[in-house]
Amino acid sequence: MHDTGVGIPVTLKVDPDGFYLYWVDQNHDADLLDIAHIKDTRTGRYARIPKDAKLRPIVTMGSQDTLEEKTVTVVTAHDFVNVNFINFCCTKKDIAQLWTDALLSLAYNLKQVNGAALMHLRKAYTKLTLQTDKSGKIPVKNIIKMCAQSRDDKKRLEALLSGLGLPHGKNDTINPDDFTFEYFYSLYVQLTQRGEVEKVFDDYVGTKTNMTTEQFVDFLNKTQRDPRLNEILHPYADN
Repeated sequence: MHDTGVGIPVTLKVDPDGFYLYWVDQNHDADLLDIAHIKDTRTGRYARIPKDAKLRPIVTMGSQDTLEEKTVTVVTAHDFVNVNFINFCCTKKDIAQLWTDALLSLAYNLKQVNGAALMHLRKAYTKLTLQTDKSGKIPVKNIIKMCAQSRDDKKRLEALLSGLGLPHGKNDTINPDDFTFEYFYSLYVQLTQRGEVEKVFDDYVGTKTNMTTEQFVDFLNKTQRDPRLNEILHPYADN
């Protein structure tokens, strides 16, 4: 239920990695919200119930708890001035309280704010898998919208998808089972064309997928460091 005063029956979920809050209506239309943009969650006396008296009976269901107790208000914003409110009405106050506490915990998890690059890549991939069409497939146009900024980018992206043996037309769709995170990561590596980064990593790590702390410190001190730096003002990295 948005501030527009429209109530729609939905199934509310969070993806397994805790990146997005998403909901699906009875027509299988989905919408999602980046949990990192959640500033607050409220229930009980601080929740926002419909101002329209005709809408309250429509969203009231389940136990005899008050509508305020069964409502979860999610406050979202990109800054601290322009805030938006989305309200979800549950069947009982225990469920509302559970969602209120859990969503706030996810929103203020430090990994959401300070995640590694690979986490943000997985987050982008998760968004694609959640924004499927009614047949459950990923529209190619969503991948293009996310990854291509120019006409040349679009052509290169279509060629890369074709090279991976995947549908690549603007109106095509991809089965999520055929578009794993490994495929998405391969697409990312080829799009960014930063082979030198991968070469440095391979020189230190070889065929392994993770770099140890000692290897990373060695890289910082021997490869990354400017040898002209003063050792007192700019001490060497350590574990």
